[in-house]
Amino acid sequence: MTGADRRGSGPGPPGPDLRGTPLNCVAQTWDVQADRLSLPPSGGGTVSVSGRQDPRSDGRGAVKAEQLTGLQPVRPQRAADLIATQLRRRIITSMEDGTALPPEAVLMERFQVARQTLRDAFRVLETEGLLTVRRGAQGGAIVHRPDGSVAARSAALVLASRGASLADVYRARAVLEPSCAALLARNRRADDVATLRGALEQTADTDAVSGIRDLMGFHRLVAHLAGNHTVALLTDLVRHIVEAGSEEQVVADPQSSETERAQRLGHRTHVRLVDLIEQGDHEAARELWRRHLEESEDYLIRGAGSRTVLDLL
Repeated sequence: MTGADRRGSGPGPPGPDLRGTPLNCVAQTWDVQADRLSLPPSGGGTVSVSGRQDPRSDGRGAVKAEQLTGLQPVRPQRAADLIATQLRRRIITSMEDGTALPPEAVLMERFQVARQTLRDAFRVLETEGLLTVRRGAQGGAIVHRPDGSVAARSAALVLASRGASLADVYRARAVLEPSCAALLARNRRADDVATLRGALEQTADTDAVSGIRDLMGFHRLVAHLAGNHTVALLTDLVRHIVEAGSEEQVVADPQSSETERAQRLGHRTHVRLVDLIEQGDHEAARELWRRHLEESEDYLIRGAGSRTVLDLL
């Protein structure tokens, strides 16, 4: 680049740092020591983004306008989305379930926004299951801690739209849960074992429907005590569907010998799993839980209940 392309003969200051700056906020002309950015008028023209020659340029060091195809204008984020982001972070990090947010007037003053903007932010958080807004004199915005149920319902809808079978879901469960059993056995603590044994006591001598709910609750407990939050959430997404299918199967035939046998064997396997966890035998725990889940799948698939996720919705 020639001296005519520079602002002076000296080295000059470095160009401004434009990272994260919207294009429409950048001055139309910037040319310092061969680093040049010249934004053309809206009618077209060329844009020079560097003082170095580019093989795709017009021969004068300016990249042709068509080389910028695909770049999009940068639009500012909506005020409602910014408010939702702040409230979401506060709910997740420091607010208890059932807490009431301050009145609308207080929040409007705090955020310096109109009532409609604040309500738009509330609607965003409602769709995420983090708020319930009650209208009227005794109304207000009530906080809900995220528990995975919203994500589980969304996952069920996606699987239903793809025609997923219940067998597909049960097999996914058989991939996830044995690893939880092994991890829990490897990292067991005395209070984990005590919690599991307490849960087993609740499953004894109950009716068929209550029994299947207790057994499903034990599976959830194993996944969550394993200590991996990500895997626990994934098992929650799958178990939401498994529980619905299992309960439907038992309700349809609560007194059958198949149902009684499945629950009896299930309880016995749960007792054995706790023993293996207490002993720290993680490989035996993994294998036991894998076989148990496969046997449970056989019982549920043979039944007269739903065959697809869509049938459950």
